[in-house]
This record gives sequence, structure tokens and C-alpha cells, in this order.
Amino acid sequence: MILLKIKQKNNRVFVIEFDDQIRGILTSKALRNLDLNNIIELEIDQDFADKIDQEIIVTIWDKFLNWLAYQERSIAKSRQYLLHLPAAADITEILIDKAAKYNYLNDERFARLLIESLIGKRKSLVEIKSKLYENHINPHLIETLLNEIYDQESQNEVLENLVEQLYFRWKLPDQKKRERKVCEYLARRGFDYHEVKNIFNRIKNASENYDQ
Repeated sequence: MILLKIKQKNNRVFVIEFDDQIRGILTSKALRNLDLNNIIELEIDQDFADKIDQEIIVTIWDKFLNWLAYQERSIAKSRQYLLHLPAAADITEILIDKAAKYNYLNDERFARLLIESLIGKRKSLVEIKSKLYENHINPHLIETLLNEIYDQESQNEVLENLVEQLYFRWKLPDQKKRERKVCEYLARRGFDYHEVKNIFNRIKNASENYDQ
């Protein structure tokens, strides 16, 4: 026999445990359907435990789909989300596999969209890699996609735009201080200090020649 415990998480959601091990969550409606309304502890057999597990999977799947529909997610972040619902590790893997099978989860698609979004926000290569690693994207996939999407020409274009924007935004009377401020700011974001300096001086010279 298995000791079932039902603990209230909030007004509508309850945490289900088998022998003091978390299995997942059920709604009050699901508990009523299982004739478990107002039950706190109960000895159950394996067949009923399996039936509860299936109801847990259905309940969490619906919640998981709503979460996935909001925006593209990585597999690692999805696993983290499910475990914190909470859901047992084996149920989490069942749901991850199901989402991947239906192509609701795809790390390559997620990484590609994230890279393109971050390039649009003019992030450095360092910042983009950090975000990808934060989402536990496979290192080989990271390098492959970055070589394809964020090549040197694209990086140069992003840096040129950033330096030009900051050059005209930070109009300090002392050009050396202005240069240092721009270079240090972008270096902290992961851009190469000397590349920033070269672009800064090129913009400065072009601007001075234009003024003349």
C-alpha cells in the first residue's frame, strides 16, 4: 500500500505526495473527480496511485502548455519550471519528452530566436553567450548558431552603431574623458576596449572634419 497525502498549496491547487515523496499537483476539481475531496491522508493501492499519476500528468500538462504558449522556452528552463510547480522528476521528464515530440520545445529554435533578439538589442558576443549558457544550451549548438547568425561583420555593425550613439549622447567637453567613458562602458558589456577606441576616434575625426 501507498500512503497518499494531500496538502493545500492555494485555494485551487493541492500538492500530492506518495509515501512523503512529491508526485505533483492537482486542482480541487480533479480531486473531486477522483473522490478525494476533503481527504488529507489515505492508504491506496498501486492501481489507484497510477490513476492519480495520470490525472497529475493531465493537470500539469495543461498548465505547462499555457506557460509554453507565453513565449519560447528552453528545455532546461522548462524542466526547472516543472520541478518547481512541483512535479516529480519522472513526471517532469514525461512532460518534457511530450512537449519535444510535439515540437513545443526545441532548443535550436529557442537559441536562434534568443540570439536574433539580443542582436536586435545590440548585445555583445559575451552577453549573448552568457544568456545562452544561462538557459543551458548545448555549447556546440551555441558556437554553431553564433557562427551562422552573429558573424564578425554583424558584430562590427552592432559596435559601430553603439559607439556612434554614445559618442553623440555623451557630449563631454573633455574628449579624453568622453572617450574613456564610452570605452569603459562598452568594455564592461563585453566589447573589446581597443576596438571601441578605434571606432570612437574614427567617428570623432569624421565629426571634426564635418564641422570644419
